[in-house]
Amino acid sequence: MGRAVAAFQGQAYLGDMRRLILLLFAMLLMPMPVAAGELAKLREMDARIAAISHRLATANLALCPFPSPLQGMLVQDIGQYAPEWRAEAQADLGLSDVPTVTVVVPGSSAARAGVRVGDHVLAMDGTPTPRSTLKAPASYQVVEAVLAQLAAALQDGSVRLLIDRGGVQQTLSMDADLACPANVELVPGKKLSASADGKTVHVSSALATFAGSDDAGAVPIAHEMAHNILRHPERLDRQGIKRGLLAPLGKNRAAIRATEEEADYFAAYMLARAGYSLDAALDFWRRYGAKTDLGPFNDGTHPGKKARLDLARRTVAEIRAKQAAGQPLIPTLVEQN
Repeated sequence: MGRAVAAFQGQAYLGDMRRLILLLFAMLLMPMPVAAGELAKLREMDARIAAISHRLATANLALCPFPSPLQGMLVQDIGQYAPEWRAEAQADLGLSDVPTVTVVVPGSSAARAGVRVGDHVLAMDGTPTPRSTLKAPASYQVVEAVLAQLAAALQDGSVRLLIDRGGVQQTLSMDADLACPANVELVPGKKLSASADGKTVHVSSALATFAGSDDAGAVPIAHEMAHNILRHPERLDRQGIKRGLLAPLGKNRAAIRATEEEADYFAAYMLARAGYSLDAALDFWRRYGAKTDLGPFNDGTHPGKKARLDLARRTVAEIRAKQAAGQPLIPTLVEQN
């Protein structure tokens, strides 16, 4: 591997999605008060995250050996919210038991097809979309099924969407844009956290807020996207590496740390290729390290803040040297089993 940037502190991979799903369900099922307009603010953050992800995905297509159709829109369903949140979700987001478009990324295939925020997606290529049972507990099953249905339909290059817009049904034809995998979801939460499971990236609302600018917000998103692009979960599984509580033990620590370093190294190139500020990236890691570094209590799967920033500076210098020499921005990684 080339000079590697150190890991995203505290974000050791969880290969077992059950743990993440249980966490998401727990957050949604907790009886938390919802301030007026809170979900609308989260939708604004969703739109920002989606735009960043779209930009990273399209700018780095050449780096992705396994491109996938880029959807360019986010869909939500009232059933993903706990019952006490549903009135707010209906009022703020216009949700119902029918999957509803909550974000359309400007310039995306969805935008070009004429998809609008608030459209209710009734069917894809003639197949009805799944629906929620309004009396059921909170679940992401419908949203996940809708996204899977859309991804499958786009594999053929296009999809016909039957939508309801203000009570009027119409059919829209949406073409697929191939790009790096970029399924990124915003998760409400107070911890500065992000994770990737091989298919989806999850970013906490706290981390998105902490990042501030889009240039800084792109840093953890690129890092987690890099994990998925490089297929790190699969590699760790092949090596028999344990994550979670067992991450610091035995061979687990070094193997996880290697993937984290690769992800940050690769992500720096992704940021540069997408036109994001590398100075903002350095500032993000400086601020993040100051906020989260545990010093002697770090578990060893991630370098401390000083080591990380030193490696980050070296990687940025490597990229800028290539830019000055007119060389292509291609990260150099050593193949690992």
